[in-house]
Amino acid sequence: MGSNGKRRFVSHSCFPRMGDLLMKLTDKSVAAELELPAGKGDAIFFDDEVTGLGVRLREGCQPVWIYQYRSGSKQRRYQIGPVAKLKAAKVREKAEELQARVVLGEDPQADRAKAAAEQIREEAREKHTVGALIELYIEDKEKALKLGKLRPSTIRGIRRYLRSHWKPLHRLQVDDVERNQIAVQLRAIEKKSGSTAAKHARSALQSFFAWAMAQGFSRANASPVIGTLAPETAPPRDRVLSREELGDVWRACGDDDFGRAVRLLICTGCRRQEIGSMAWSEIKDDIWTIPSARAKNRRQHSIPLLGLAAEIVASVSKVEGRDLLFGLGPNGFRGWHIAGEALRKRIKKPMPHWVAHDLRRSVVTHMAEIGIEPHIIEAVVNHISGHKGGVAGIGGQYRGRPAQGRPVARRGVRTHPAEVDKRKRFRQQETAPPPHGRAEERESRIPPARARVEVLAMSPRSKKSKKSPPPPVQLPLQDDKVYPIPPFCRDVLGVSGDTFRRICQRGEGPPITRLSKTRIGIRGRHGKEWLDARAKAAAS
Repeated sequence: MGSNGKRRFVSHSCFPRMGDLLMKLTDKSVAAELELPAGKGDAIFFDDEVTGLGVRLREGCQPVWIYQYRSGSKQRRYQIGPVAKLKAAKVREKAEELQARVVLGEDPQADRAKAAAEQIREEAREKHTVGALIELYIEDKEKALKLGKLRPSTIRGIRRYLRSHWKPLHRLQVDDVERNQIAVQLRAIEKKSGSTAAKHARSALQSFFAWAMAQGFSRANASPVIGTLAPETAPPRDRVLSREELGDVWRACGDDDFGRAVRLLICTGCRRQEIGSMAWSEIKDDIWTIPSARAKNRRQHSIPLLGLAAEIVASVSKVEGRDLLFGLGPNGFRGWHIAGEALRKRIKKPMPHWVAHDLRRSVVTHMAEIGIEPHIIEAVVNHISGHKGGVAGIGGQYRGRPAQGRPVARRGVRTHPAEVDKRKRFRQQETAPPPHGRAEERESRIPPARARVEVLAMSPRSKKSKKSPPPPVQLPLQDDKVYPIPPFCRDVLGVSGDTFRRICQRGEGPPITRLSKTRIGIRGRHGKEWLDARAKAAAS
């Protein structure tokens, strides 16, 4: 404002070309005299003492103090603060400070932008700490649980390992975690909780870092867990209880939930929690169907309840309003460890240590010893491995259920009357003469025998092998020795592989024993029994 009391328009190289108002900016003048010129929505009133200090008015906005300056060839505008909250005297001091910085070659507005960006990065780094990202990771896993892709026990393990075992890493940025920090914490976990817990904790952390990289939270190219040594754990258990030991365990079982569950483990070969969470709604028409949600391999499994297994289930009293057979809680029977210790103490004879899962391994072993074929054993215990694993397990959806009742009934000693009638009808169908075939094969029909119709070793593809022919079979046959199919047909039967294959396809062949994934053979005692039956049939 000039000496005549009128406002003057100025044109300065550091101000907008429109020409702004120059006046003495005080608290009184700013509050009473400043208003937008007619027809304008934005105007700046500059102070006539401190160059660059001004008040900016914008339509619909509160007036603010600004400091405008030039940095190199660029014009900058630094916002100091709202007029209503800052006094003119304090603003002048701030403007003089900014003016000094500009003279010294600094760029206050650029410095402020850098500070704001650094603050944003700092906040982002705080949000990308290991602890914060672990919570996001657990949220994603809980969504997978609701979709049925994970089990509740898996989620409980993830929470325990990441929230508790790896707590010392929670304050670190996800990209700042070093391999040596993980290795040190692994040693601490192993010392406190054991090698198995340390191994599982390492696996959980590896999965977490893989998720963080896939989600973009980590900019690292590789997980810091890679390169750390997994803790050494005990070898897999191989304890197999003998038949005498199984008898001792059976007799030591009490008339309670745990005793019935252990006896069902021996009868069915199931996993312990499959028995512990057994429900009445899963049993229909003497068939117990384990849903895929409870099966370890995510495959529904049906088990015929025959003989002793049926008697044990029938002895369980139903509780009104409760679907589970065993236990008191919502998850069935859970006291395996304590009840197992009590059971082992009741066995008077000295016996090597065993756990509930050893019963399953023992059942499988003894089934194999009495000549039950591997594919039937795997169907009974719902195990996917060997010939049922890989492509064969995915492509072959046939579960072998018609034969499952046989080994279950054999272990139960007693057989249900309906099962006896069913077997009689099956034998009558098997002994019926084939509808077609060569005369010599019809004359030498063989009585029915448990035989797996799988003669892979006699397939024409096996002729591609350039290995030397197997040695001749020496008679008499040794009971426990397994003879490959080709030399057995050549030296013992005197028939071709194709003829023997057709015999097996009609269900009249001997029991088959697997030698490897691609080779099968005939055990000596099975061959003797089969040859004797063949001779009797030919004589009659």
